[in-house]
Amino acid sequence: METIKKARLVLVDNRIISTVRNKLMPFAESIEGFKSKGITYNAVSCHPDVFIHQSKNSNIIAPNTPSKIVELFNKKHIPYQFGESTVGTDLIGSTPYNCITTEAAILHKKGFTDATILNINTNATFINLPQAYTRCTTLVLRHGLAVSSDHGVLKTLRTHNWEVLYFDPSDIRIIDHRNGFFGGCCGIFNNTVFTLGNLLLHKDGEQFRNFLTLHGFKLEMLSNEKLYDGGGILFF
Repeated sequence: METIKKARLVLVDNRIISTVRNKLMPFAESIEGFKSKGITYNAVSCHPDVFIHQSKNSNIIAPNTPSKIVELFNKKHIPYQFGESTVGTDLIGSTPYNCITTEAAILHKKGFTDATILNINTNATFINLPQAYTRCTTLVLRHGLAVSSDHGVLKTLRTHNWEVLYFDPSDIRIIDHRNGFFGGCCGIFNNTVFTLGNLLLHKDGEQFRNFLTLHGFKLEMLSNEKLYDGGGILFF
């Protein structure tokens, strides 16, 4: 029987943790529901990708990240450093950590990225996107390969010779809004894409599953409900 490598910690939106915990347990030593209060607006207050940026070089976290999460990082010996930007309630305040970095590129809207992320990725090419909620809208499988629910992101990445699949966000659930984004439904660990919800309940689900298979990725659907944008599933 194949031994499953476990993450030290997985963070998911606290509002969905009870639904997905059992499915995540084989892949994680510890699963924690992320939540904040009075820092940013309600829809994204429990979204880990608003407060934390995962990079191959480091994990960059907002200085006002809830102390419980910082304590967990210390307890689990997960390396991190604090960014310069505090998370706030407006667009620029809720997006400085919501970029994506690969070994060769930073994907974000120019002028919105936390300075620490820029400083530790000085050799990366900055790809200026029209969408500051980059991580929310877009799942990067690897450099040059992505899925996005934002047409502007698709158009820009394709000009940089990326292969990009569109995923319609219109039937993705989120708190307080008509619909969420596809990137916020997903996380990647051990070459497996995890989704908050049943991908096959969405009209683009089968196409996405075929796209994963084509490029050598596995799929784990964490519930039998419609897809839910919870600010990603972060594996450490």
